[in-house]
Amino acid sequence: MNRSGSNQRFFNTAESRIVLFAVVIGVVAVISIVGLRALLPPEPQGEEIILEVGGLPVTNAEFVLYMEKEKGAVTNYFNVTYGAEDSEAFWTETFGAERPIDKLKQQAMDEAVKGKTLQLLAIEQGLAADSSFRSFAERWEKNNAERGESKEQGKAIFGLAQYDLSQYYFYSLSQLRLDLEEKLGEGALMVTKDEVKERYQFHAAKFENQTQITFNELSVSYSHEERKAAGEKIKLALKQLDSGTPFAEVGRKYGKDGIRQSSLVLEQQASPLKADTLLKQAAETLKIGEHSAIIDQGSSFSIIQLIDKNEQYAVPIASLESQLLSEVLHHKFERYFEEKVKAVDIAVNQEAFDRLKAGA
Repeated sequence: MNRSGSNQRFFNTAESRIVLFAVVIGVVAVISIVGLRALLPPEPQGEEIILEVGGLPVTNAEFVLYMEKEKGAVTNYFNVTYGAEDSEAFWTETFGAERPIDKLKQQAMDEAVKGKTLQLLAIEQGLAADSSFRSFAERWEKNNAERGESKEQGKAIFGLAQYDLSQYYFYSLSQLRLDLEEKLGEGALMVTKDEVKERYQFHAAKFENQTQITFNELSVSYSHEERKAAGEKIKLALKQLDSGTPFAEVGRKYGKDGIRQSSLVLEQQASPLKADTLLKQAAETLKIGEHSAIIDQGSSFSIIQLIDKNEQYAVPIASLESQLLSEVLHHKFERYFEEKVKAVDIAVNQEAFDRLKAGA
C-alpha cells in the first residue's frame, strides 16, 4: 500500500478535479490512480479531500464518518491497554508512546481505504455508477424523504423511519459488498465442486455424529380470521391424542393434509424465527412414540410425534452444498479483497489529514 504526502498534482490543479465516469476494464488488474482519476466524477467545489484511493476522493465530510465509527474501538483500546479515562484532553494526551487521535485517524484511514477499494471494484463490475460522497448524501436524502411520505400515507416501512447519514452510508457499503461477492462468485471467484468437497472434508468431524430426528406432524393452518377456530380444532386433536387415540387416526380426522413426515438435524444452525427451530425445540424433549404440546408457528398450529432418533447421523454433502458454497465463496472473496486493498494506490493530502481533530 503506497501512501504519499501532500500531492500538488492531485489536489492543487484544476485538471485533476475534472473527471468523467466509465467502467474500468479488468477485474484482476492492479488499480491505478493515474488510470482511474480521469474517469471519476468531481466532488463539489470547496470540499476538501483528505486522501485519494485508486483515484477515488475521500472528502473531509466522508472521512469524518469513518472517524466517528472508529471512536468506540479506539476509546476501548486505550482504556484496556492504559486504563485511560475519558476527559477533555483524552484524544491529544499521550499514553505510553501512543495518542488516541493518531490511532483514530489511522484506523479511519484504513477503513476508508477498504470502503473506497470496494467502490472501485463495484465500478469495475458495473455495480456502481457514482461513488462520490455527494451521491451518497443525495440518495440518503431521497431515501428519508420517501420513508417520510410512506409514513404519512400509512404505508408499511421496513427498518427505521429515518436513517442518519452514517447509518445509510455504511449500510450501503455493506450491501455493495454482498452484491460484489455475489457477482464475482458468478465469474472470477466461481466456486468449484472440488472446493465445496474440500470444505466438507476439512470440517467432516462436525458433520459426523449428529442427531437426526424423524417425526410425524399434524398441522392445522389458519388465516387471521380463522385462528380462533383453528385453535379449537387443534385442542380437540390434542385431547384425543392424550386419551390414547393413534396419531395417524387423529391426523386423518383433524389434519387438512393428514400426517406429514419430516426429518431434521438438531445440531444444524437455523434462525430462531424459522418454523423448523420451533419443531426442533419441541422434539428435543420427546421420547420415541411421544407427542408434543400444541406448537403455534404463526400461520398454523402443529403437534408432532417423534418416531425415530439417530444419534450417529452423518450429514450428507448434498444437503450442505448451498451452505458450503457460500462459505467457500466468502473466504475466497475475503482473500481477494485483502489483496486488492494491499495493491491499491493511495495519495494523502497530508496537510488536511494533520488538521483533522476527534471532534471535527
